[in-house]
Amino acid sequence: MDYIKAFIVYYNELFTVGASDFFLKYLMSFSGLLFLVFCITIIKAYFKKTSFSHLCLVAIVTLSYLSTDYLMTIEYLSETGGFIDGIVNMYLMFSLFDSITALLIALLFPFIRKGKTYSDASITTMYVLLVNSVLHLILMSNYITQNSLNPYLGFFYSITVNINDLILLSAFLAPTFITKVKSLFSEKLFLRQSD
Repeated sequence: MDYIKAFIVYYNELFTVGASDFFLKYLMSFSGLLFLVFCITIIKAYFKKTSFSHLCLVAIVTLSYLSTDYLMTIEYLSETGGFIDGIVNMYLMFSLFDSITALLIALLFPFIRKGKTYSDASITTMYVLLVNSVLHLILMSNYITQNSLNPYLGFFYSITVNINDLILLSAFLAPTFITKVKSLFSEKLFLRQSD
């Protein structure tokens, strides 16, 4: 049991702002990877291998993530105000940007697709953004009420957000893969309901 707690504490130190430089490097690496996916999507759109609506989806999310990361980096490097104030502002900013981005996708995507329904990639993206937004608020409220991080909540938050971000990248790079996974789950659910 002590090994699990030690691992969780070590993991949280890696992904806690200010505890190590790893988090900032990880954040910049993810932003760079997201920008690379955006560039690949532009190339795919140029060669008609992906739709214009998918390009818009990737562009909106990339702009949102890069803006959030830029503002968070400024907050992290300037260290104005107290540590807890900076943490609360950062998670509030993450939550607002994710929620606004999901709302923009929900409102604009039907117009971009000219009346068609949402794509599986856009639904997955909105799901990821809204789940992350709620998790940011939960972590922020933990900081406000306890003035520290509950290690188990921080571990759950970090693992979930990291997995969600990988799902997001998968939805951008391989939207047909997301559609196949959705079909597979829908088929299994349908078969289970038939029994």
